[in-house]
Amino acid sequence: MTNLLKALYIISFFIATIFETNAQISLSPADKLIDATLNSYHRDSEKTIYPKILDSLQRVSDNLKDARASEYLQLVKAQHLFETAKTLAAKDKYLSQLRRIFNETEFAEIKGFYYILRGQFAFGEKEFAESLPFYLQAKSLLEEASYDSLPYATYFYNHFFDVYYYFEDFKTAAEFCEKALKKPDLDLYSHYGYYNNLGLCYIKLKEYKKAEKAFKNGILASRKRNYKNFEALVLGNLGNLHRLQGQYKEALPPLYADAQINDKFIPENAVISRLYIAQCLIMTDSVDKAKQFIAPPKFKMPVWSYPNYDLIKFETLAMYYDKVRDFRQGGMYKDSLLNLKETLKVKLDSKKLIVMESNLKIEHERKAFEYKSHIRSLLFTLLLVLFGVVVSLMNKKRKQNQQKLSDSLEKAKIEMESYLRVIKEKNEQIERISRELEKSNEENSSMGIDEKNIYLAELHQSVILTKDDWDEFKVLFEQLYPNFFKDISGKYPDLTSSEIRLLALEKLNLSSKVMGNMLGILPASIRKTRYRLRRKYPDLTLSQIADENDF
Repeated sequence: MTNLLKALYIISFFIATIFETNAQISLSPADKLIDATLNSYHRDSEKTIYPKILDSLQRVSDNLKDARASEYLQLVKAQHLFETAKTLAAKDKYLSQLRRIFNETEFAEIKGFYYILRGQFAFGEKEFAESLPFYLQAKSLLEEASYDSLPYATYFYNHFFDVYYYFEDFKTAAEFCEKALKKPDLDLYSHYGYYNNLGLCYIKLKEYKKAEKAFKNGILASRKRNYKNFEALVLGNLGNLHRLQGQYKEALPPLYADAQINDKFIPENAVISRLYIAQCLIMTDSVDKAKQFIAPPKFKMPVWSYPNYDLIKFETLAMYYDKVRDFRQGGMYKDSLLNLKETLKVKLDSKKLIVMESNLKIEHERKAFEYKSHIRSLLFTLLLVLFGVVVSLMNKKRKQNQQKLSDSLEKAKIEMESYLRVIKEKNEQIERISRELEKSNEENSSMGIDEKNIYLAELHQSVILTKDDWDEFKVLFEQLYPNFFKDISGKYPDLTSSEIRLLALEKLNLSSKVMGNMLGILPASIRKTRYRLRRKYPDLTLSQIADENDF
């Protein structure tokens, strides 16, 4: 068996035997560890075994290597050390550990759990004003983490129930119970606990029918788990419900059951049930019998019993002393009851909860607005930078294109100049040979005439633009004058291809003789065509054909 399996076996046994968790829970190993960690923290009164429990959980965590589960455990360990520290320096040390985990975690639920621990401790110290902001911060963070989907969400529901119930927002407290009851009956807090808590809320809301139904469901759920102690506890609350409705005789049997069964297992609850029994006996004129149930407990009542126990105690003692006609003592306890209620109005006023929630919501919205503003500023800055980069790249590209175009144009100019220079040289040769032939004819000299005629014909032929020559010339021409042929054809659609060729050569400022040689016609034909074009298209002048980039 590997170390991991051994550790999981220890924890499985630990969960099943110590925490009464249903063995059929379908959780991942990490969630099982978190479940056990959360559950263990509620047993911290068992100081002798709790460090051993934490050691067992740590061994599992070391093998699992799950960051979230590990952080839950580290928070619980640091909180335990903080609570048990003997000196302020030690407390500060462990509080720093808690804050470090909070600051470094990437999980919102861990931040929420941190506030749960801080709130729980402050509440245990009866620092209610300090505990409430912690709990509300926890609620806000856990809602951000969509904690309802967590398999151990009921752990958090239970804490929020406690807060809202103590601050007398019983409607919201009941809502957390109802949310928990929608979860499978396999979580940290079983349904029997939430049915009981729901019944307590309905008692405070004076919805007694709903309270009775909730308590009866809690009794059934306890029996399903064979949890006798909790069944007796819920029975006691059902008995108290009968007492509140004036059904004192019906209230006594379930109250007796709770007081008897839980005297050993949940003694603090048995103490409260005995006070309710005393009240029922007083109301049924069994005063002597009632006296034995009002004796103070021999142990310190736990924090969770405050203020309920004190209220019930003062109320019961005031009733008893009034009944035995000791009005001085009765008046004293009535004053104590009244003073406590006034104190609680200040300490546990639900308006505080509402105001604090409202302030927290406003603060949350403010931070959200600031965050959105910050994001907008970042986006705007990013867009500006991006715009600058794009503009820079576009300018660079434009300059590259301009340079490329300039280089291409320069190359085309050089090629065109070279082409025209060859044409002009050939035309000069044509003129020279033509003059020599004319002179030879005048002198009646036949010497070399045939050869010159042949060469002259070849020169003429080389100057004339064939179709292939024209296509090559056109490509070179359009590099110098982009869209020339397209523009002139668009403006003068009736122009023939020969006329367009003439206009292209006109644009190069060639003489009529050179153009004639290139087109294979006489210079006179060039002049006639030019004249005809000017008559046909009066606005077609050489200045319009010319381009500012002409060379």
